[in-house]
Amino acid sequence: MFPRGASSIHLAGVSRSSVTNNRLHSFYPGMVVLDDCSETLVATNHLLRDEEPWTPFLGVTNGRDDDYGLLHVRGSSNSIIGNHVSVVVDPESLRPAGAPPVVVQLAAGEGNYLASNHVVATGADRRSGDSAYEAQVDALLSGADRADLAVTAVLVEDGSVRNTVLDSGRADEVVVDETVNAFRATPSVG
Repeated sequence: MFPRGASSIHLAGVSRSSVTNNRLHSFYPGMVVLDDCSETLVATNHLLRDEEPWTPFLGVTNGRDDDYGLLHVRGSSNSIIGNHVSVVVDPESLRPAGAPPVVVQLAAGEGNYLASNHVVATGADRRSGDSAYEAQVDALLSGADRADLAVTAVLVEDGSVRNTVLDSGRADEVVVDETVNAFRATPSVG
């Protein structure tokens, strides 16, 4: 899917639908938005969030900060399972400054189920070019020797309760009130 735009996929007031087996690419937060959705499955997608590489579009945003989440959920009984998320951004470009980007934000609703989502987050130097094609290819193929980037893999807001979050982020990458939500961290090494 084309990487520019407010969202790659935005479902509003949808019940019992699926977003599965896609390769989504975006330059902005809010790549997938479930707004007032229920029983929707988001599974086995590869989501790539990286930087805009084409000079004419540098500084253009969709108006959302990085704490909005790449996947933003307002709804109940949705399932987010088995997705691979790649975040490759320049830490200096994050908004608000110094805050880790959020991958999945459960903003409101209840009974959502997240399981076995894998996040790979690395920092990148912003590069740009005059050729949209060359800049994009260079950005996608460059990946060697990147430093890890701190992220919030899952953010469960106070307005979202009775959710289950399993193996979708280490304990230090998930923000959740365990008195009203079920949580099992991805084991960490070392």
